[in-house]
Formats: sequence, structure tokens, C-alpha cells
Amino acid sequence: MGYLARPHDCFKGSERGSTLGGKFLGCQRNAADERINRKIEEIIKKRETSMGLVAMAWSLSKPYVMQSIIGMRKIERGNEAVKAIDFILSKEVESIDKLYELKNVNGITLQRKGQECFGNRLLYIIPK
Repeated sequence: MGYLARPHDCFKGSERGSTLGGKFLGCQRNAADERINRKIEEIIKKRETSMGLVAMAWSLSKPYVMQSIIGMRKIERGNEAVKAIDFILSKEVESIDKLYELKNVNGITLQRKGQECFGNRLLYIIPK
């Protein structure tokens, strides 16, 4: 959740941001990634919570299997991960989903129920 756990403008200055060379999920970050990051920032201001918690809750809101890689160097990250299980995003989920753009898949892709594979791209079917 690295990129989605801190404001866009602060990411490059972070240790992770500087070592990733502008990439997110193995792909070059694009305008859609920035829009999602800024949408999460908007949500946290309204909900008075952290970006990491909202990013994890968004990830957990999906009906398909998704495993977030959460850095656990700090106790706060573990606490956020536990809180994200019960943190409910209502209309906010749709506001983030509509900004999402497909990314090229890096590595092996396994197709599971609820997913459709298109060449080297993976499309998750998000029910309305």
C-alpha cells in the first residue's frame, strides 16, 4: 500500500518512493494512480483517518482475493491493518473504483473466479 498510504506529493521524498523510481505495482505511475491517491487523501480528510487505513479498506472491499503487502516496521501499520477489517467505505469505494485503470501484469497470472484475463492484462470484475 506504499504509494496509497501517503500523499502523492510526499511519496517521492519517502525512502520507498525514491527507491521505486516512480513505479507503482511494478508499472510506471500514471495520472490514474495520482487521481486515486488524491481521492484517498480527500476521503481521509472527511473521515479523519489515515491513508493507509482507507487504502487497505478499499482493497478489502473487493469480493475477489487480494493480498495487500503491508510494511509492518511500525506498530501503527499493524493497528491500521486490524482496523481496516471493520472500516466501512460506502460510496467512497465506487469513487475510487471509477478512477482505476488496468495495469500490465508482471510475472505469473492465475485466473480465478470473478476475473477475466486479456493477454498480459488482468481485469477484475467489479460488481455494481
